[in-house]
Amino acid sequence: MRCSWTATCIETARRLIENRKEGVLSPLALLDLSTFVTAYCLHDRLAFLHNDLFGAPELDQLFGSDAFVELPVHRPVDSETRSRG
Repeated sequence: MRCSWTATCIETARRLIENRKEGVLSPLALLDLSTFVTAYCLHDRLAFLHNDLFGAPELDQLFGSDAFVELPVHRPVDSETRSRG
């Protein structure tokens, strides 16, 4: 794994591919897409932090590859949950 960055680039690429009719094409979307395409072409695996928008299996299916690796994110326990535990 040589590439890790925030999920915004991957989310933009996913939205552009899945919702071609949606008006998401903007200068920032093009910049995100350019960043994604460059990383996708140059690296064997693309690592990203877990998020609620998408997961690695969904992306692998969408892009027809096994290139995506989802990294777990530790969620801190709040004080209320800790006191019940």
